[in-house]
Amino acid sequence: MYAVFEDGSRQYRVQEGDRVKIDFREAEIGASVAFERVLLTAHEGSATIGQPLVAGAKITGEIVEHPTIKLYIQKFRKRKNYPPPDRPSPAVHAGPHRQDQRLKKR
Repeated sequence: MYAVFEDGSRQYRVQEGDRVKIDFREAEIGASVAFERVLLTAHEGSATIGQPLVAGAKITGEIVEHPTIKLYIQKFRKRKNYPPPDRPSPAVHAGPHRQDQRLKKR
């Protein structure tokens, strides 16, 4: 027996006893989570496909652990004028300009 459910913008195929990585939720470890958007259920060769959801179907789970690391997603642009995320843009630079330094030397 298995089921397909939707959480956020992703679909998951699960069976009883499976561990699934889903998006972070503000809940404590051991709390119960219910997924109401069940798209398909299958049992012994017969499948029930929802139009768009299976009526009365519900999947419950338990939060086992939270992620321990923070992921930083970085985009790559192949142009040299694209600043990396850890460097401020040139317009924000607060140092003296080259013309200002030339004026001070004279």
